[in-house]
Amino acid sequence: MGFVSERSFKLWNYNVSHKQLLLRSPQSEDCPDNIDVIFWGVEFIQIPSLLVGIELRQASSADLQAATDSGHNDSLGVIVVRIDSGSDHFFVACAGYKVLRNCLDLFESSLYYFGSNESPSIESLGETLYHS
Repeated sequence: MGFVSERSFKLWNYNVSHKQLLLRSPQSEDCPDNIDVIFWGVEFIQIPSLLVGIELRQASSADLQAATDSGHNDSLGVIVVRIDSGSDHFFVACAGYKVLRNCLDLFESSLYYFGSNESPSIESLGETLYHS
């Protein structure tokens, strides 16, 4: 099993040129921290804009076939992540991903800090909850 959360996540940011995707469960009165799921080396995305509760795990052989049927081309060095939400499942093909708890502002993307030599490292932003 990978990462599991009952919180709602939104497709928050996608950086085409850097192949980075951010899913965020933003801060609220009940939850003082954001939970960010940062994907890098993204090759394929099949997710809706809102996910209510998620479970992340590496895709099985059957999942890989379903992702291929949906348009994913098998690439070297890429993992396929299965995202379960409710009774549905979705896929992201990427080089890796990290789940991070942080206190960034609503309009501040953790992708800005990911892989940048000029800004603080992503690790300094908060607690890593899961890493692929």
